[in-house]
Order: sequence, then structure tokens, then C-alpha cells
Amino acid sequence: MTLFPIQNGTAIIPQGTTIIEDRAFFGCKELTTVIIPEGVTTIGESAFRECTALTHVVFPSTITHIGDLAFFETPWDKNLPCDENDLPKELYIGTALYKAAYDIDVIEVKEGTTCICSSAFCCHTTLTKVVLPDSVKYIGGVAFAQCPNLKSLTLPKNLEGIGFSCFMHTGLDSITIPEGVKTIEKRAFYGCESLTSIVIPNSVEIIERCVFSNCSSLASIIVETGNTTYDSRNNCNAIIETATNILIAGCQNTIIPNSVTIIGSKAFNGTSITALSIPNSVTTIRDHAFYFCSALTSITLPESLTSIEIPNSVTSIGESAFTYCQNLVTIIVDENNSVYDSRENCNAIIETSTNTLIVGCKNTTIPSSVTSIGNAAFYGCTSLTNITIPNSVTSIGEDAFRRCTSLTSIEIPDSVTSIGDSAFYQCYVLTDFTLPAGLKSLGKDVFYGCRSLTSIVIPDSVESIGEYAFSGCSSLIDVTIPHALNIDNTLFSDSPACIKRRENPQDKITKNLKHGVF
Repeated sequence: MTLFPIQNGTAIIPQGTTIIEDRAFFGCKELTTVIIPEGVTTIGESAFRECTALTHVVFPSTITHIGDLAFFETPWDKNLPCDENDLPKELYIGTALYKAAYDIDVIEVKEGTTCICSSAFCCHTTLTKVVLPDSVKYIGGVAFAQCPNLKSLTLPKNLEGIGFSCFMHTGLDSITIPEGVKTIEKRAFYGCESLTSIVIPNSVEIIERCVFSNCSSLASIIVETGNTTYDSRNNCNAIIETATNILIAGCQNTIIPNSVTIIGSKAFNGTSITALSIPNSVTTIRDHAFYFCSALTSITLPESLTSIEIPNSVTSIGESAFTYCQNLVTIIVDENNSVYDSRENCNAIIETSTNTLIVGCKNTTIPSSVTSIGNAAFYGCTSLTNITIPNSVTSIGEDAFRRCTSLTSIEIPDSVTSIGDSAFYQCYVLTDFTLPAGLKSLGKDVFYGCRSLTSIVIPDSVESIGEYAFSGCSSLIDVTIPHALNIDNTLFSDSPACIKRRENPQDKITKNLKHGVF
């Protein structure tokens, strides 16, 4: 339901209106025309988003701010004026720069501009320099994303907000966030691989998640000492939320202070951290905390991965916390930890109460007391080549061995009754594989893209198989399935499988069916 009436496809916005609120007309399919009266200064986020019939918009001269994605997925936005080369022309709406001219190396934004709208410079691959006037207060989401040749930028001194993914995958090697900025939205500097240092000024009140994820060269993080929301105590080279003691962003030189209690979601995502020591104060490691820390190495093994030591204080580890730490060789849980253990020097993290292995590595040996392989336990462990699962295990979770791209063989005992969705997704070189005789269910996408598999025998015990389970298995030729098992057309899509049903014990009839005919 819109905040303003619509008559014959036209929005009726009364005189005296100053703000069109966030999502005011979001998804309004019947809206074709908008005439915005003089006096309106602000168009909110997603205000006209997905108005799929909107072709005509009249703007007043009083516009100073247009929120992120305000006209996203509208015909008006898709048909903006272009030059003779079919490239977007520069477009100002009031004092907001809605779209910058494309294919220009150096751009000077007009004096008096107050807002750089979302996507204004997005994907300008030739852009090397932008001059922004001090009048700019907000830079919108994705505004400079995918500008690989933009190496430096002076932010305006009156800037208050930096939008989501604003500088994602730019070539920035340095940037100064001015005093006055209050909000840095999610993924603002994501993938700025040349960025080496950052200083968070006193004025910043909100830093959303993944702001510095995949900044692989980031070596120094400083929060100014007068900031009341965040700090970088003890020169730790990290951003810590002061009130909660949550470390929300780290870098390659981070030293986790003994006062930190939680390592936040994606806190070290894609950093080049090479050594890790988790202090006893930490109780929780949230999901994806060390995702894609492919350079993580220990002091004693500087050319390989790191030793991860989990202290006795840690009581919660989020899913995929160490995904894609492909060089990880040593995992030790303090023997006094009451929630997790690494029994029998197994080089894994096991949830003690459930006997579930939740994090493994290339050197993991699964103890005979483990009953479950947890979700994403070995996800992205690209150095894992083979592993044996003991007969104590009854289930293998979702994504458990997903993208273990060097895994050639795995032994699964007959005790396993379920294998979760995408458990062996894109294990490209997996060739030696036998499904256990007691298996009852196979999840969707479970062997998707296992292009070295040549044959598979599905045991009679199997009662259900998820869609696309063997899709993209480009070498899979021979498949044998139970005579009564119901399967759909997606199961072997994009594979050359010739499917043979086993004999019905009662009628001794064997059916050979080509792929897609069941």
C-alpha cells in the first residue's frame, strides 16, 4: 500500500510535501507517472523501487537527497538519456548527482552537489580521479563500486554517510574518512585489495558488517580515542564495539585483546592474517568469522597454515567460522573447554555434548566417538585429499565437504543414514565413492558438479533423493538405482548418465532407461 493516492496511473503528491518516505511506492505495478512538487527535498530509499510501469518522472529543483535504489528496476531508470555511443549521460536532479557521464577518466562534480546517488559511478572502469565538493553529505550505495583504476579519493569534509558497497572492488590504496561521518554501511570498502590502512574518526556511530571484508592488504586499523561507540584498544589493529566487547573487523596485524568476548560475523573475512591467538576472554566465534583467511599461518609453520587454539572460555562457534582456511593443519581446543574438544589430537573441533565434528582441516582424523559431521565442517578445505569416516557416524551435514576440490576418495561406513544438501558439491576430482548400504536420504545438489565421478550405485535402502543431486556430473555414465525409487528429471541433468534399475526381486525384470525417462 502506497503512502500517496494513485489516480489513472499517476501518483498524487500534494503541495507542501517535503519528504517521500522510504519504500513509499515500492512495487507499485500500476504507477506510470510521478510529478514531484516543488518543496520536496528528499526521496527515500527504494521509494519507487520495482515500479515496473513507471516511465515518466518530473522532479522539482528542491531535491537534495535521493536514497539508495530509489528508482531501481523501473523503466524510467533503465531508459536514462545516453550519448551517441549509447553510454549514460551526466544527470543531476536538484543538487543530487544521479548519474555520472561514462567513459571519462577525470570527473569534477559540480559545486553545491549534496548527494552522490547509488550507482552514480558504478563500473566506470576508466575512471582515475574524481573531485568531490565539500557540500556532499552522502555517497550512496555502490556509488563507486567496480572502479578498478580509482586509486585515491578525497572525501568531502561535510560528508555524513557512506552507503552500502560504496567503494567495493575499487583500486583505492588510501582514503581518509573525515570527521563528521556518522554511518559506514555494509561492505562499504569490500574487496579494496590495495587499501593498507584506515582511521575511524570520533564521529562514527554505526559500522555495519563486512565493511572491510576481503581487504587483503589492510594492515592498520585505528579508531580515534574520542569515539564513544568503537575503539581499537591496546593498539590491537581492529575495530571493537566498546559496549559489547565484540570485535567486528580485523586485519592482518590484529592482536585480539584479552577483553574481547565475541569475534563477530565475518570479522576477518578475506584478510591476510597469518597468526591467530584467541584469548581466554572470548566466549563466542560467530559465523564466517575467519572465512577465506587463506594466508592464515602459524609462527612455527610460516609457509603453511596456522595453528588455531580454542581456549576454554569459548562456548559458541558459528557455522562456517573457518570456511576456506584451506591451509589449516592444526586445531587445538583447550582441554578444560566444557563445550568443545579436540579429542585424541584429532585436529578438529567437536561439540562435546552431541559428538558432532563442526570444524575440520586437511590433517583431521575423525575419532570413532563422533556421530555426526556438521554443516560446512570441511567446506572449502581445498587441500583435503582423502578422509575416512568411522562407523560411529550416522549423518553428514549440509555443505560438509563442499568445494573440497582436491578430495579424491572418501570412505563412508554403512552406519551413515543421511547425507545433507550440497555435502559434496563441486568436489571436482572425487572418483572413488561408494554410498553406504544403510543410507536413507540424499539431499539436493549433494554431488552437484562432481565431474570425475564415472559410476554410482544407489542402495536399496534409499528412500529419497533431492533435486539436482547428480547434476553437472559430466563423466557419470553408469548409474544403478533401486527398482522402486521415484526420481525426477533434475536428478541427472547435464550428465550423460545411462540409468539401470535393479531387478525387482519379485518379477526379475530389469529396465534400462536413458537419462530423463523414468
